[in-house]
Amino acid sequence: MAAIVLGLLLSGMLPEAAPIAEATPSPTPSPTPGASAGLASEEPSVEPTAEPTPELIGSVTFGTGVNATTREATGVTEAFGPGTPFCHSVQLTEPFGVASIQEEVLRVEEDGSLTVVQERVDSSLKVNAASQIAGFCAPNTNPLIAGWGVGNFVLRDYRNPDTPELIAEGRFSLAN
Repeated sequence: MAAIVLGLLLSGMLPEAAPIAEATPSPTPSPTPGASAGLASEEPSVEPTAEPTPELIGSVTFGTGVNATTREATGVTEAFGPGTPFCHSVQLTEPFGVASIQEEVLRVEEDGSLTVVQERVDSSLKVNAASQIAGFCAPNTNPLIAGWGVGNFVLRDYRNPDTPELIAEGRFSLAN
């Protein structure tokens, strides 16, 4: 249900897949050298650690708005409370090269493990293939908090759904 709500709020289009359960267990993580604060990585390689990965071609910036001209996040923050806008921009070092990207959201559990709360395959956000930046905004965090809960999260962006390529990731938190 959370994937449907986020998809509708961010892109205004209906998701292509059936809704998922509120929380889907992630594969059992294993420690990764260089991971901090007890965070763990998952197998396979398209699932990097919760820490930013230097080889990614993009970054995610969170905020409370999106500039209509530049598509960059405004009111930059990584902490969101009830009733506030949840916005983010994805900026790449090269053009997207595709008409849509997929997003996956994982909750960081107290023990550092990751739980998928929105699967990549249940998300499709339109982007301009020739652009290097895209911005998305949900006007209200209440549906996200209701679907995902509160805590710390990792948002991952992918392109090429047939052979998923992780292009950017960022961290944010939701609170009551």
